[in-house]
Amino acid sequence: MNPLAAGLVERECITHAQYERMRMLRMRTLVAMAVLLASCVALPPSASPSASVATSNPSALRAMLEARFATLAPGPPYPGSIWSPDQPVMLEARAFGTFPADRQPGALLTFDHVRLATAFPSAPAEASVALVGSYAESWKDTVARTVADPSAWDVVPLYAEVSSHTSLGPMPSMSPAGMDAARALLQRNGLLPPDMEPHPYLGAQWFEFIRRLDGLPIFTNNGVSLRGSTDGATQALARRRPILAVSRYPLRSPVDAWSLLQQGQGRTMYVDDGAPQGPVHLSEFVVTSIELVYLELQVQGPRELMQPYYAFREPGGSVLYIPAVAL
Repeated sequence: MNPLAAGLVERECITHAQYERMRMLRMRTLVAMAVLLASCVALPPSASPSASVATSNPSALRAMLEARFATLAPGPPYPGSIWSPDQPVMLEARAFGTFPADRQPGALLTFDHVRLATAFPSAPAEASVALVGSYAESWKDTVARTVADPSAWDVVPLYAEVSSHTSLGPMPSMSPAGMDAARALLQRNGLLPPDMEPHPYLGAQWFEFIRRLDGLPIFTNNGVSLRGSTDGATQALARRRPILAVSRYPLRSPVDAWSLLQQGQGRTMYVDDGAPQGPVHLSEFVVTSIELVYLELQVQGPRELMQPYYAFREPGGSVLYIPAVAL
């Protein structure tokens, strides 16, 4: 199975056995995903794709981050939670140098034309680029002290991820009352600290919660979520990488981002963003909203960058991303 197919399957309702098989497959495909340069967007015939930000080798960048920032670590967790508060060190401007655009494609999206049907939002002249990290092996002890039943959980400190391998009970209904029940269940297991809120685009698929950085939403690959399996049981999957440091970078304007989108540089991304889970073809990609967001992607190493993106969304939920940092 290729990395794109693995990403699509992982978003479906699955049994635990299927989930474990896909976890192993996902680990084997990380290296391939890191070097995948092909676009997941079929471009209009007049467009010519090119790299949007491409100055540094991704492997060399990760090695630099791991060497320079090895001593940075998350602090104590929130009371009653497995997660540490984000208390990043403020670094000098452009502290991470130049860096490549992320290449972790989401579901296949093809279209013939693109059209703007909304006003350009106001945007700041600069924003933070964040250094995200992992937890030490001792984090397993933190999780064991916090969750209701330690034997029910798999813990991966490198990924800053936990997942339940036994059912947590019946899946709550997708309703306001179900949201309250999901929130209570996640809180009872220490997975939902006070700085998280319901995902704005996933209300009809599963329960997921996001945090923000500088007021902007962070969309995560396998975020803090409660998902139903095929047998009606409930399983939790939660990843939340600690934000260790931030550095300010200049941003391109929404107008410039739109220009790049017209040139064919928009990409789908491998995150939980409410986009359709399978391939989509549109005769016209009509942009009805534009927003700045952060993407917390699949883990490739213990120190990585989390960048801001312009998210161009169409009424059916498909999203194209343009890197917001102007390097």
